This record gives sequence, structure tokens and C-alpha cells, in this order.
Amino acid sequence: EAGAVSFGIYFPEEFMEVSGATLTGAEGSAIVTVMDGMVRIGWAGLNALAYNGGDVMFTLNCTAKDLSGLTAPIQLGLLEGSEFTDVMAQPFAGVTLATPELITLTTSAGGNMAEGLWMARNYPNPFHQSTTIRYSIPANGFVSIKVMNLLGETIAVPEEGTRMAGEYSVEFSAEGLEAGIYLYILEFTNADNTSRIINKMSVTR
Repeated sequence: EAGAVSFGIYFPEEFMEVSGATLTGAEGSAIVTVMDGMVRIGWAGLNALAYNGGDVMFTLNCTAKDLSGLTAPIQLGLLEGSEFTDVMAQPFAGVTLATPELITLTTSAGGNMAEGLWMARNYPNPFHQSTTIRYSIPANGFVSIKVMNLLGETIAVPEEGTRMAGEYSVEFSAEGLEAGIYLYILEFTNADNTSRIINKMSVTR
């Protein structure tokens, strides 16, 4: 239970514009400032904010800028000196705040997206048991399909290895997954470039 919160998040101004943020449980009462590539969030109150491990603590309101020069996911940074206190204003020790990577729905790390590279929406979607992911690569190369949660953590790799040019399909099982939204990422690498396509899937229970 947090009696006060004070932290800052660095973001790359060349790729994104942040207009504000929302602190979970303190909507409307948190103080939010955005300046010089940093968003600061502060809050204190008589009624503590209750968080459990893995909870979403804050949400950034942001808009993408020109992403043509982006060659990797955006990793937000935490301001040193950020802290969380209990209801007696004593700082917690050992609190870990995870800031997930921000990724675009279609990015290319080496020039334009390779012509002929595509990945269809998984079918069925939403699904609760298994789904099929279809994709095509325009040339011989290394293929990887990763499934990630919204924190940017890889939870499965249903496809990985060298493939010949052509169309493929892979079945993905949702066994052991909680209901929610997940990302699945196709990454194709050959001598010319590395390209990435990202789609969303929904697991129901």
C-alpha cells in the first residue's frame, strides 16, 4: 500500500510525444508534468493505493512521431531517486518498477520492409485453445516468431529457424496462458536487411 509516489520516466522525444499520464487508483489526483524528455508523476493521499506484484501502476498517453529512424524497440528509463512510501511516509526498499519496451506495429531495422514479407492475422482470434499464424517470406533467411505479453516479456517462440522463400503456417497453443491481449512478432533476417511485423492476439477463458 503506497501512501505517496514520486517518480520520473525518461522517453525519447525524437520518436514520441507524451501528453500526460494516469496513475492507477489515483486518476485525477496525481500531479503530472512533462518536460525535456521526462514525465514526472507525483501523488500523496490519506487513502493508500494498493498494488500487487505485476499490476499496471501507470499509463502514459503518447503519440508516435517519425519512426523511420527507429531500429529497435523503445526502452523507457526510470529516474534515479524515484521512490514509493508507505502510509507513514517511510520509503519502501526493494521496489522494482518494470517499464516495458514500446514497439510499433510494423518496423524495419534495415531500410524498407522487404517486399513480399507478410503475416496474416491469426485465426481464430479471439481464441481459447489454439490458433494458426500464417506468414510469407520473399527470400531465404532466418525467421523467428515470438509471443509476448504487454510487459514486453517473451512467453513463447512457436517458430524459429532458417526457412526457404515461401508461405508457411504455424499453430500456437494458449495452454497455460491467462486471458488477455498478447503480441506476436515475426522477425525476418537475411543478407539484405532485418524486418519485423507485429500483430495482436486475444486469448479468452
